[in-house]
Amino acid sequence: MATIGSYSHYLRRWQTYMLALSVIGLIGVIYQAYAQTYTNVDLGWPWKATQLWLHGIDPYSETASIALQNGKQLSGFPYPFPVILLFVPLAQISLAWASTIWACIGFSAALTLPILAEEHPPLWAPILPLLFFPFWAALELAQWGLFFLAVMLLVLLLLRHGRAGMAGLFVPLLLLKPQIGIALVAALCVYAHLQGSRRRWWEGLLLGLLIWWGSSFLVDATWPIRWLQQIRRYSDEGQNSVIAFSLSGALLAVLSLALAVRAWFKRDAVLALTAVMLFGMLVMPMRSVYNQSVFLLPLALLVSRFPRLVLAATLASWIIFPLAFGGIDSSNQIALSLYAPLAVVLTLASFQAQPVRVITI
Repeated sequence: MATIGSYSHYLRRWQTYMLALSVIGLIGVIYQAYAQTYTNVDLGWPWKATQLWLHGIDPYSETASIALQNGKQLSGFPYPFPVILLFVPLAQISLAWASTIWACIGFSAALTLPILAEEHPPLWAPILPLLFFPFWAALELAQWGLFFLAVMLLVLLLLRHGRAGMAGLFVPLLLLKPQIGIALVAALCVYAHLQGSRRRWWEGLLLGLLIWWGSSFLVDATWPIRWLQQIRRYSDEGQNSVIAFSLSGALLAVLSLALAVRAWFKRDAVLALTAVMLFGMLVMPMRSVYNQSVFLLPLALLVSRFPRLVLAATLASWIIFPLAFGGIDSSNQIALSLYAPLAVVLTLASFQAQPVRVITI
């Protein structure tokens, strides 16, 4: 005769089966999307460049530039050489599968971020990334932003568990795309300092630089010179822009810098991280709307303290579409839809929030 315990056991087992089938189905959908629809992803640049390098072709050479552009001579490979080493495993498989693995890492990080970043998030917090427009833009193009979310989530979890040295070890991975990574590294360093991390954090950070970047010099000691030459050619194309050069961007940059100073003196690590990240992303050159997917980190860190404000700021990211049809230039569109809502949350939080608990590590 079946017992309540046996029914409960069968239910748990079927729940496990359903979860496994759902994950497999999601992976299949993502793969089909990259294999049939989104075939021209940005991940293709480091993936193809790594394949060329494995076949003995310098990724910064004219030959590589032509190959990467399908016969058109443009700026070529704009990433530092450590990216090549990171992509060696992915270069062994098809671009569709490489993009799927890349997307699954970022997708998992984004969906778990609101749960893991704070101890008591609201019940709706897991869907926060799905409401944020840059999340979908980054997912569509297999961009770096969601991968960086995974790295930053790992760093925060290690800090929370008192592993400051190990946390610092992974931070240099954020510099693989320097125009975004510089802002993220600065934000995390301020956060770690205000959380009480000192010597072990910086030791881990230096060790990470030696491992992730120093190892690349052992493979090719001359890559920085060729990379910088490539960066100069890339910048001449004018693909990137500095949001702070627009009127709204300039005002937001001044505001975020002032709020960063205020958060520093209040010893509020979360608000300091938010302000520094906001300022850094405003003043660094970048393009399009996918890089701002990293704003999911401060939004997730603030959602427990200001759930309604964070929800409003997240939904406000979609106003970029009516702004585009309104004839506003792209820099002001991005500033008003992606930066200004987070700045509003930051401003209100700066004058309402209590400093977070400082953990000496």
